[in-house]
Amino acid sequence: MAPSPTSGAESTGIRGRTILLVVLIGVGVVVLPRGLELAVVTAAVAAVLLVAVRARTVGGIISCVGGLANLAVVQLNGGMPTNASAFFRLVGPAGYARYASQTYLETLTTKLAALDDRIVLPHPFPFAEVLSIGDIVLITGLVILIVERMLARPKVT
Repeated sequence: MAPSPTSGAESTGIRGRTILLVVLIGVGVVVLPRGLELAVVTAAVAAVLLVAVRARTVGGIISCVGGLANLAVVQLNGGMPTNASAFFRLVGPAGYARYASQTYLETLTTKLAALDDRIVLPHPFPFAEVLSIGDIVLITGLVILIVERMLARPKVT
């Protein structure tokens, strides 16, 4: 069966709206004050989650869950806290002494501490970093989304 004439227009419209959403988020992050910036990003991630649910993309939904987990920690703590032990393992004693004052380290009052940056991706990797569970979920969702988009979908007739 031939594709309907509107299927390309619908796809272009969705892509256009997605690009517009990304541009608005970027402008909001750069221009808006901190509290309002987080509200805009939260609303944007929620909107993307809605689009992912409507499009039935498992990877998109998983990515949004990871993003929302990160946003929850950032909203409740005013930034993404890093576990001091994980940070020390990544940068070593000299790096800890040099950068600890510039890093938002986890304290006893940190909310949702289990979701903060605490998973060390060590230096043999090209991008050594301390990651959160939300980061891992987000990255996993993006990989699944890419695979979903690469696989051919059967045509409904």
